[in-house]
Amino acid sequence: MRRLIAILLVMMAPTAAAQQSANEITVLSVEKAEELVAMGGSEMSLPKLTSLSPEVAEVLARQAGWLHLDGLATLPTEVADALAMHRGQLILDGVTTLSDEAAKSFSRHRATLSLNGLASLSPEAAGALAQQEGWLGLGGLTTLPLDVAQALGQHKGQLYLTGLRAISPEVAWALAKHDGWLVLEGLTEVSPDVARGLASHRGWLRLDGLASLPPEVAEALAEHEGSLALNGLSTLAPELAEMLAKHKGEMQLYGLETLSMKSAEALVKHEGLLSLLGLKEASYEVLRVLERSPNVQLSYNFDWASE
Repeated sequence: MRRLIAILLVMMAPTAAAQQSANEITVLSVEKAEELVAMGGSEMSLPKLTSLSPEVAEVLARQAGWLHLDGLATLPTEVADALAMHRGQLILDGVTTLSDEAAKSFSRHRATLSLNGLASLSPEAAGALAQQEGWLGLGGLTTLPLDVAQALGQHKGQLYLTGLRAISPEVAWALAKHDGWLVLEGLTEVSPDVARGLASHRGWLRLDGLASLPPEVAEALAEHEGSLALNGLSTLAPELAEMLAKHKGEMQLYGLETLSMKSAEALVKHEGLLSLLGLKEASYEVLRVLERSPNVQLSYNFDWASE
């Protein structure tokens, strides 16, 4: 066993050394880029690289797996054209401005594209990025004009807008047209009108930033058809449980650590997978109620409570 571990360490050493060297690179030639890509590995990070030529970008696009280029603050169109051919996870979270032309280049991208450094987008750039099919991260956007929301609503895949703290009902309805995962974990509260707009979404809807639900909001979200994540809820009153139980589709409530008997009896009426993997404290009676439903998913990591 020791010999096997030693052999594995020797095999991993060149890749680790290459990545350590890559972390310090500030200027990259085509020859050096080809050398790094030839080393293989599932991840490459060049955090100190602040610019690169289209020729170097074309070589880096051949990197399999993760490619981190967080040192880039801007992307010339020619560089964006080359990087758009990358078929793995492309992380460009240092980019703070994106031209409409560069955004059009990424419309051809078909994997993970992270642009969490962008604080704003033009409607034209948003429309171009919406053609990107895959995982699209725009967590730096803290406000969303209606025309930008309407453009992003055409995206198909996983859309992460985790920087939004509040949205209007009109924006909610526009985003609800998105096809796939809509992740709005930054929203800490929503009005009933916003909830009704979001509930019209037909796919994964993540609202893990909501720590509480007014009854009108719970009633609106229960109309959502698809997968609904409300993992920020740490408590759930029986009346809210009754409302959410009307939801049809998968529902995640990972934030609930304890559950009353009345809330449990309400939730087991839910049609679809109900994930309560965060539940840590429950009475034996509550557990028996939850186990009656084949749709309830538990972790069984309990501290037994008396009731």
